[in-house]
Amino acid sequence: MTQAEFLDRLARIRTALWQGVRTPHKPLLLLLALGRVAQGRKRLVAFASIESEFRRLLVEFGPPRNARHAVYPFGRLRNDGLWEIPGDEALATTSRGDLYAKELRERSIVGGFPREVYQLLAANPSLVVAAAEQLLARYFPSSHHDDIRVAAGLRWDWSVTQRYPERPDSAAFRIQVLEEYERRCSICGFDVSLDDRTLGLDAVRLKWSSHGGPNDVSNALAACLLHQRALNRGALGIQPDRSGYRVLVSGKVAGSSAATARLLDLHGRPVSRPRTPALAPSASFVDWHRKWVFQTPPRLEATA
Repeated sequence: MTQAEFLDRLARIRTALWQGVRTPHKPLLLLLALGRVAQGRKRLVAFASIESEFRRLLVEFGPPRNARHAVYPFGRLRNDGLWEIPGDEALATTSRGDLYAKELRERSIVGGFPREVYQLLAANPSLVVAAAEQLLARYFPSSHHDDIRVAAGLRWDWSVTQRYPERPDSAAFRIQVLEEYERRCSICGFDVSLDDRTLGLDAVRLKWSSHGGPNDVSNALAACLLHQRALNRGALGIQPDRSGYRVLVSGKVAGSSAATARLLDLHGRPVSRPRTPALAPSASFVDWHRKWVFQTPPRLEATA
């Protein structure tokens, strides 16, 4: 297998759909496996050893849902030619062809990249980088990338030129969003600039591009880096009211610092409007974010 063939196979993995949204189970397990290669660890790992680590990633970076089964990608990646479970022919399967987590634990079943794939990756560290960046760019918003790299054990130095560059249409989209919101965070009003350049301000998509969200201003808000991350991690959301939108704060947000208190105080406050009324957040994108990203329940019911 060549490097190009491996990346092509990685690009064609089949991800499950749940209510029309691609699930991140396979990409997260692959990122964990890439992290093991980067750290020089063994090719195969026991399901019982990786299960809790995978669940933590899925809770932190997956959609807000109760089903967080590590056994699904552990077995299903075999169908993509990217995973091997020695002796899998002797394992019981469900009616859908999935393995049983209990059996994997009790029998200390191991899995990992096929030997050919592992050797290719181990001999080409730059391929590990390219594979990780391909998965991150395809399945997760950019504000998640650094956190996922660290959580998956991908903590090595690589140059910025090795990362996927920002697409020109994404750069133009960012400029348009910031201009519509007058270079202010739509949540808190942050508007610091340095030599006429915005500092710590970005466009945040309500429906992620990895899930089909378009580069439309109606699918975005201008946000400071704190509130961009809070929106993308589901700590914040927005809800329509009579005059536009108001901020929702997740009831799962906790802390005792003054900074936490300021975040909690945002609940129910109005969200700034764009200069062009027709470019205000679209209800469909707001609903998607509320369903798939926001960590319910809200702290309080916002006043409509």
